[in-house]
Amino acid sequence: MVGMELVQYLASGSFDLTLLGDGTSHLLGLMHWDWDSVSPVLAQQFNTDVFAATRAWFDNFLKSGQVWALIVGFVMGYVIKSLASYG
Repeated sequence: MVGMELVQYLASGSFDLTLLGDGTSHLLGLMHWDWDSVSPVLAQQFNTDVFAATRAWFDNFLKSGQVWALIVGFVMGYVIKSLASYG
């Protein structure tokens, strides 16, 4: 409900952001808001793990033994390359 009140307040245009004679902004109309109750509406935080899929893939890669196939493939490829090259 607080977020809707903020939207209605900003849409009404009843606040003045013009500069006063001393060069300061007239923000007193906005300072009466309880910003602690509005902040969850303005900037929501989510607890997400962006690397969860990568971690699951890597765990499966290790548990299934594919890492050993990769190492054996590199070693055999290097040996065959060395036998097939001159000099």
